Amino acid sequence: MNKVKRHRTKHNFAGAEKNSLIVQLLLILVVIIVSIPIYIVIINLFKTTDVIRTSPLSFPTVFSLDSLIYVITDPYKNIWELYLNSALVTFGGTILSVLLSSMVAYFIARSNNRLSNFMRTYFMLGLMIPYILVYVPLALLLRFVGLMNGGIPVLIFIYTSNTISFGVFIFTGFIRSLPRDMEESASLDGANIYQTFWRIIFPLLKPATATVAIFVGVAMWNDFLTPMLLGGNIQTITTGIYNAIGAHATDWARVFAYVFMASLPLVIAFLTLQKQFISGLTSGSIKG
Repeated sequence: MNKVKRHRTKHNFAGAEKNSLIVQLLLILVVIIVSIPIYIVIINLFKTTDVIRTSPLSFPTVFSLDSLIYVITDPYKNIWELYLNSALVTFGGTILSVLLSSMVAYFIARSNNRLSNFMRTYFMLGLMIPYILVYVPLALLLRFVGLMNGGIPVLIFIYTSNTISFGVFIFTGFIRSLPRDMEESASLDGANIYQTFWRIIFPLLKPATATVAIFVGVAMWNDFLTPMLLGGNIQTITTGIYNAIGAHATDWARVFAYVFMASLPLVIAFLTLQKQFISGLTSGSIKG
């Protein structure tokens, strides 16, 4: 009997080791695939267009910063203005989305009535509708109310409406994993629901907040269609780069320089918030 148990234990251990090795190999493969575009951008950032055309995947033998300097000092397309527009839209939309979705999620997670059930279903349905389907009716609505050229404020509200369903989904799962003890103690001390949320619950939502902020912030920063179709005269980093490069770009050195400058803030933001990002993804899956 003991021999059978030892054999089973040894077999299970070998199976677990094999599964772990497969998972590690898959993760290494994913890292390699994800790293290829980063490698291509970095190495071609220091090359000239002629060198890129002949050997796009080779490591640069002579480092050149001419394309990067041109992008930074381009008199016809001020990249710092594009940065500012994208930052205003991204920060404004992200903050508004986080605030609204966290409050809605708190009500849904801590209530059990028809209204909360309806709101949960309503926002979950919002995740199923491709946003590209609403561009035409949204453009007609903005034109009807005279906000077609509303600029940054209109873009902020559009992005908020687009991302609030995702925020509600993440925050609801995270809030349900939190114990109710502190909320009950605050209620006994005379705190109302608003004080309980802002002073007790919201400070505990840092991991989920970082997760939502990274996801929706990256989506807003990288979005091209919304500012192109509904942004009026406002150019963000994506539309500005498109106009600067053109639809038939041939100067690949400047293309890679623009791509590098556009993605640099996102890389810095992710490296800064990666711990909260991972914690938010795992903590929200404990309950609910």
